[in-house]
Amino acid sequence: NDEKAIARMVARDGASIETDAGRLGPLGPRQAAAVLRILFDERATQGVRTSQAQTVGGTPQKAYAELVWTTMAPETTEPVRVVVFVELVFEQDRHWRITKIRLLQ
Repeated sequence: NDEKAIARMVARDGASIETDAGRLGPLGPRQAAAVLRILFDERATQGVRTSQAQTVGGTPQKAYAELVWTTMAPETTEPVRVVVFVELVFEQDRHWRITKIRLLQ
C-alpha cells in the first residue's frame, strides 16, 4: 500500500500499469503513484507474497516477478486474490526499475 515507494522504482522511461479497466502508460513516477493510490484506496490489502521471480538475460538485463495480492473485495468482507505480474529492468544506475505492472483477477 505504499504507492510512493513503488513509484520511486519506476524505470527512467516510465512504466505501464494494466488492470481490467485497461492499460495506462508509460507513466512517470508521479502518474504511477496516482494510479496506484486509486487502486489501493479501492481495496484493503490483507497481504502480499511473492509467488515466483526470475532474472532473464539480455541487454539491459530484465527480471519478472509474480505476486499474489490478497485484498478485500470493495464493500464486502470477502477476500480476493489478485495476481500481479511485475516486469523490471536493470538500469545504468545499477538498480532494478519497474517497467510494467499487470493485475489479473
